Amino acid sequence: MAIDDWGETMHDWTMIGMEFGWREGVMKLHFLDRTSQMVEVVCSDVSEFQMSRRLDWGESVSVNRVEMVEAKGSMKLRIEIQSGDQIILVCGNVVGILGKESRQ
Repeated sequence: MAIDDWGETMHDWTMIGMEFGWREGVMKLHFLDRTSQMVEVVCSDVSEFQMSRRLDWGESVSVNRVEMVEAKGSMKLRIEIQSGDQIILVCGNVVGILGKESRQ
């Protein structure tokens, strides 16, 4: 899937949670897609992570939009939740979106 397509593809996905491996600098973001299939977005070489959960627009676990920008050798991933909150990651690379069927 092309990075440009992520924003539209991930709209209305359900945010389940995330896990960060400090030693490896790898962030795994867990979602359910529109068909309720478990999906992971895996970011490597994470150098910065920010998250809010203020629920300014009301309670929600659904993705509103996703932006990915490449700048100065890094990728900046911004995920906006329909609650108005954001998850922002600066990383070396977005390793991929992995569906349940591709895990081993």
